[in-house]
Amino acid sequence: GMSNRRGLNVVIIDTSMGQVLSAKTYDIWGNPMEENRRLAKDFRAIEEDSIVLVALKDSGMENLDGEALHALQSIGSTLEGRLAFRQGYALIGVKDGEAL
Repeated sequence: GMSNRRGLNVVIIDTSMGQVLSAKTYDIWGNPMEENRRLAKDFRAIEEDSIVLVALKDSGMENLDGEALHALQSIGSTLEGRLAFRQGYALIGVKDGEAL
């Protein structure tokens, strides 16, 4: 269920309608190559001005690659590199905007 979603949990909200557009988990710990690629691809498709909620559960940010890092920066993240093992992370961002 939802409580077992290791990795980056991402919820995208349409600001004009106030609706959740998607809710996905990226298990960058368990499958770094595929999940980094999937995260970057999904983030490229996010509509401008959408609100993006990101919360890390357990671990995974230590396996972040450059493409996924750039994707997080596209919603306002100021991360410049990987985090340490089991270091927490959360972000409320805006596509092509600043973090809130």
